[in-house]
Amino acid sequence: MKGIVRVALAEYKRWLCDPRILLLFMLIIYARESVGKILCEHAVAMGEPLNWLEPYIALNNSVIAILIMPVFFLVLMSDFPVMEGSYLWSIYRMGKMRWIVTQMLFAFFAIVTILFGMFVSSILSCWGSLVVNGEWSNVVTRYYLAFPEDAHSPVAQLIQGDIYNQLEVGKAFALSVILTILALLLYSGILLCGKIYGKKYLPLGICISLMGIGAAFSLMRTKLAFLFPPAHALLTGHLHEYMRKEIFPYWMSYLYLLIALVIVIIIAIIGIKRRDVCKKL
Repeated sequence: MKGIVRVALAEYKRWLCDPRILLLFMLIIYARESVGKILCEHAVAMGEPLNWLEPYIALNNSVIAILIMPVFFLVLMSDFPVMEGSYLWSIYRMGKMRWIVTQMLFAFFAIVTILFGMFVSSILSCWGSLVVNGEWSNVVTRYYLAFPEDAHSPVAQLIQGDIYNQLEVGKAFALSVILTILALLLYSGILLCGKIYGKKYLPLGICISLMGIGAAFSLMRTKLAFLFPPAHALLTGHLHEYMRKEIFPYWMSYLYLLIALVIVIIIAIIGIKRRDVCKKL
């Protein structure tokens, strides 16, 4: 196990040193300006503080989270996994199964880094207007009453009643993080399969199609959205706004993403077992 973690960390350090990591800072700045800053302005307008977890929860329910961030993630991971040159000897030395575990662990490290960057950005964007407690703020739950003319603005609609009426803020945050991690791991698994089977553009096409169609259906508020990963990474749409009624239970989103992830990993295992790692893949 130590060997797997060591190799995964080596891959992670290489990824951090790649010039493309600068795209992450661009994404963070964009997220801050398009969501965090505006949400902070809402807090100032109401003269009320935000819960410290609310900016990230809002960000996770925006177009940034369901479409833009996953696309940035694909760009940052476009050469994942590296299987050229001396890297083939790593597969030979550590074994094919251990190598797959290593690559998925590296993908997990990269995903956590991206989400941590987004979380820190969400905190900094509203610094001075945050309070640490376990309650939803009036900025989220009462803004539409204080400013009815602005109630339907995109940012004001990010945390809706089906979230703050049915979930505690801490649980909403945890669900946001876990479901997003599973969705991005699924995209990583698809990239892994593509590289193993020698398909350069097909996995990217599959991921972008899943993201684009899923995001479009999610924005249209149709149940067809739950056929695609993006809807499962969002909090909204799962529960009824007022009644304690499940439209699409969160446990089904966990199950969907976990089953899909297991399937792509099995496909990757079948593919790598058929490959001769002593030859260029």
